[in-house]
Amino acid sequence: MSLEYNDEVFVPDLGANKIWRLARDGPPGNFKVHGQIDVDAGSGPRHIAIHDNILFTVHELTSTLTAQPIPQGPNGTTLPLIANVSVVPPHTLNGSFFAAELLISTPTAQFPDPLIYVSNRNLGPQFDPRGDTIAIFEFRNGTTGGSVECPSRSSKRMVKRHHRRQADAGSLVLVAQVFTGLKQIRSMNLGPVGNGGDEFLIAGANVDGGVVVFRRVDGGRNLTVVARNEEIANRTSFVFV
Repeated sequence: MSLEYNDEVFVPDLGANKIWRLARDGPPGNFKVHGQIDVDAGSGPRHIAIHDNILFTVHELTSTLTAQPIPQGPNGTTLPLIANVSVVPPHTLNGSFFAAELLISTPTAQFPDPLIYVSNRNLGPQFDPRGDTIAIFEFRNGTTGGSVECPSRSSKRMVKRHHRRQADAGSLVLVAQVFTGLKQIRSMNLGPVGNGGDEFLIAGANVDGGVVVFRRVDGGRNLTVVARNEEIANRTSFVFV
């Protein structure tokens, strides 16, 4: 993916464990790398989002969500993490988890707090009959408490080793783990803010479960199912028009 922010484009590189910073270079459509943000080796940054100059990154290979300030560019400086938390649901299945999508909601009158939605993918060998989860986090800037380091960097992670108490997470606080009935969530999206569509979140399975539309409730801190279509298979992206 790529994300335009101010005068830059940020590109997470899962294999290089970096987030590249690109700047415009001459005519429209031309860019050059003018910096990078390094992440932990083996974490595999997959998707990013930015809110209030805080960079949020979902790391596929460690199933973690991190938050860190964006240093002034252009440079290769990497500022310390504000928070580093697991997104894996708290159960004891023998599963292999890989984080996928990341969304941050836009504050509105109906949903005044920006909330972070992260999808999980369990590749087995054991699977929860309730499906994979969407983890919902709240970012509390300036709260006390340190960041959490995850104990395993292996792509094959057993939940009992990987799960950490979210109370220790510092400024990223888990508010819900919503089981979706979907197997291997690859994509999800929020509806457009302009017409109130952000009340809804759509998510799709890459394997089983089809597509589900959720309504955001409790100020966005939880999700309830509005509609489910199990005939739609292997959807990996959604765009509202």
